[in-house]
Amino acid sequence: MTEKAVSKTLFSFELSEHLPYLFKHIHSQLEVASAGQLARFGINVAVWRILAVLWQHDDLSHRELSELTSIEVSTLSRISKSVQRDGLIKRKRTLQDQRTVRVTLTEKGRAIVNDVIPWALGTQADMIAGLSPVDVSNLTRILHVIVENLNRFSTDDDLEIGSPAEPERASRSRPAAPARVTPTALARRKSVSAA
Repeated sequence: MTEKAVSKTLFSFELSEHLPYLFKHIHSQLEVASAGQLARFGINVAVWRILAVLWQHDDLSHRELSELTSIEVSTLSRISKSVQRDGLIKRKRTLQDQRTVRVTLTEKGRAIVNDVIPWALGTQADMIAGLSPVDVSNLTRILHVIVENLNRFSTDDDLEIGSPAEPERASRSRPAAPARVTPTALARRKSVSAA
């Protein structure tokens, strides 16, 4: 991006239209609204993420669970111990590698997810009120693209997000980023291993 283009962009900057600001605002609103509702089920937002992911992709390593919940591995390890004490999940070390912990959902955990899902779907319906099915489909697709873009940024230590030099630097050849586990990729992997 040229210096002139950057200068023009700076003068046209509007915080209320800035996507990172909007995402943060949405996230904050949802966190506040969700906390009270989830407390009725005896869980918080982080635990809900863990249970929901395990409900869909049971028997995951801490690393896989971390990728799918966007919770750091160290934080996830601490939370999962507490969730295990509550009887919602089971954690076990694999015979092949004692350092690897696999996590599965218990019947109690599955029952909570089944209770929470109607609330989660209702919350989503409130969020997208006024949008057509095509709008929702396009929004979902766009958000997945943004998530993948951010995943690439997070694996590139020397790339400063938002830097005017970003397009030029991004075009340079560099080693491929480590593969990240996505729900779609994980589902494909499980279907292949089950075949």
